[in-house]
Amino acid sequence: MKKIFLLVATLFAMLIGAQASSTSVTVPKISEVGVIVPVSGTSYYLYDVSKDMFLNNGGKYGGGNLSASPSVTVTPNATSPYFTFTSSVNTSKYVKSGSAGSSNLWWDDAAPTTDAVAQWYITSSANGCTLDVGQTVSGNTAGALTRSESQKMYLFYNASSALDFTTDATAANEFLFVTPDDYRKYVAKVKLAKVINVAASASYDNADAVTTFNNSSATTSDYTTAANTLLTNVLANCTNVDVTSLYLSNNDFSTGTANGWTNITAAVAINEQIATCTTTGNFWLYYKGITL
Repeated sequence: MKKIFLLVATLFAMLIGAQASSTSVTVPKISEVGVIVPVSGTSYYLYDVSKDMFLNNGGKYGGGNLSASPSVTVTPNATSPYFTFTSSVNTSKYVKSGSAGSSNLWWDDAAPTTDAVAQWYITSSANGCTLDVGQTVSGNTAGALTRSESQKMYLFYNASSALDFTTDATAANEFLFVTPDDYRKYVAKVKLAKVINVAASASYDNADAVTTFNNSSATTSDYTTAANTLLTNVLANCTNVDVTSLYLSNNDFSTGTANGWTNITAAVAINEQIATCTTTGNFWLYYKGITL
């Protein structure tokens, strides 16, 4: 009887210990690594806070699209009180404006010190900054209207899904500048946070990973290694663990059932390559296809 009691007590202590070392963390936000005022000569992704997307190449005159993942960098040059920007699309051309309502964000090689439509002004806002600039007439450099407090256009995302310009300050989108290195580190830390929370949902020991997550000196490689190690251990030692959040941002259907999901019948075979979830009596699948 004494041995049984000791065994039960030991198992109980182990259970309490496992639960104590299984901790959830808050998934980082990109606002934690973005800056409002960029440094001259440093390349950045331009992140649209209002739309949770990044400046991409394409659209009218070569610029103006947004995408979920960054691809185009902009490099500022500070000339008080404004900035000019070149881009990775063409390092010899300046990022310029067009006309309000014309969806023109484009690359041009006019001299930035004399061309008002290449002179960008940055104003701090609640969640980042707004960007405003002078405008051309019908998208042409000739007839440029010099930017002033009474004549300026704000960058915003219009109803046609393109970056455009407006004179309405209340309609301006908010932006942040994020370096590629900071973005890669942010992505790695987000993955680690999600794996930590998956482990916590399974009451699996994630103490080492949490330590890495909370280490302000941790590198991108540190976050990636910690995430891979913990995920491998969770999948090897736990059953029926929902890992959907690792591969799909809409894992809880918060943005509807059409975003990233396919509705199937219960007769479809389910295997370990598929993250599963149920809602309103239906089975929903997301095919992972992603390697951490």
